[in-house]
Amino acid sequence: MTIGWIVGGVALALMGAWFWLALSGQGVLASAERESAAANAELLAEQEAAEAAAEAEAQKAEDAPVNPEVVDPDLDLEAPKPTQSKEQQSKAAETAPALSDTITDEWELNGWSVLSKDGKLVVSGQLANISGESQSGEVTLAIYNNGELASTAALNVVDFPENTFERVEFVSKEAWEAGDKILVLDFTPGG
Repeated sequence: MTIGWIVGGVALALMGAWFWLALSGQGVLASAERESAAANAELLAEQEAAEAAAEAEAQKAEDAPVNPEVVDPDLDLEAPKPTQSKEQQSKAAETAPALSDTITDEWELNGWSVLSKDGKLVVSGQLANISGESQSGEVTLAIYNNGELASTAALNVVDFPENTFERVEFVSKEAWEAGDKILVLDFTPGG
């Protein structure tokens, strides 16, 4: 009977420790954040490679013939004209950055998680006023899914004290969909 009590006590202590880590965000969520950081590092490396290729292409364009309309002066071929419509250009502006940016000059969103509540896209996290002064205005969160803008959600803050934080939820009108999420925080001061 004594061995049973010892095994039961150890099991209860381990369950309590796991529960505490899960709730405090240091266990289960921390490993998810590490995986997200690794994925973000890969995206950053890809973006740097793409920028290097673009710079090489720009250098090549500078060395091109003086008449930009002619690709090869011997053949008199014209360069192709851009075919992006206004809609395509607008959509390109809505593509996601390589990494989440959840810090502004005034705010920082920590320990965030993307959830589905009642089928809607919700981002939960700790919003901290890091500006050094009380803030009022609109904190907006752009949520990108698989590289495209999926939704935005906003919070109105009034006299949010300096150097404090609060648990918040950004609730979107859009439905939650599976995919890689990237978040971008923005702030518009207001009275």
